[in-house]
Amino acid sequence: MPASWVPHQLVPGSPIYIVGEAPGEQEALKGSPFVGASGHMLDDFLALAKLKRQDCSIGNVFNLRPPHNNIAAFCEPKPAGYSLPSLLPGQYVKTEHLPHVTHLQQNIATVKPNLILALGNTACWALLGKTKISELRGFVTPSLAGPKLLPSYHPAAIIRNPKLWPVTAQDFQKAATECKTPEIVRPNRHICIPSTILEAYEFWKAFGGSVFACDVETADRQITCMGF
Repeated sequence: MPASWVPHQLVPGSPIYIVGEAPGEQEALKGSPFVGASGHMLDDFLALAKLKRQDCSIGNVFNLRPPHNNIAAFCEPKPAGYSLPSLLPGQYVKTEHLPHVTHLQQNIATVKPNLILALGNTACWALLGKTKISELRGFVTPSLAGPKLLPSYHPAAIIRNPKLWPVTAQDFQKAATECKTPEIVRPNRHICIPSTILEAYEFWKAFGGSVFACDVETADRQITCMGF
């Protein structure tokens, strides 16, 4: 392995496997994943969700740092006969770097986590075959590696855009619950679109609880819909 290879931190049997993109400068220097600025933010999210870092398996899709932390350096235009989806628009991971993905899948099979927490587009590309993290985040789904997967933003993205912090915090709290079991459990929901106040009242008597949320939609400065 190259000297700059950054191995995964594996905890066999750990309930959660956290996967990022690739090592940064500090990770390459120290030979450990998530020890730079992104790692400090990761620790904050784990603490918020009451998860202990030492109980998590942690790694990246790629074990080598791309030049200037630019993942595009690992990509090229689509080669002939290439079947994998693009990682970046019009850019596909070079075949020489695909063994990193195989290595990740082998590590996941060794650990057997209940949940993979995929941080960022690159992790979703490797484990879901999809990108566009803004649409994927927050939803638990089966992964290509086997265990269920929860996508969320990479800490580096939150450093660039702090507005992503609240929803990412919610994702980590969801991960703390989801990692307790290997099954995907969908909540039972009862939905009513009432045409009268009485119909809404009867629905609330049957299914309502002590805690509820309200959302109001408007158009032309007028209320058009209220949801409870």
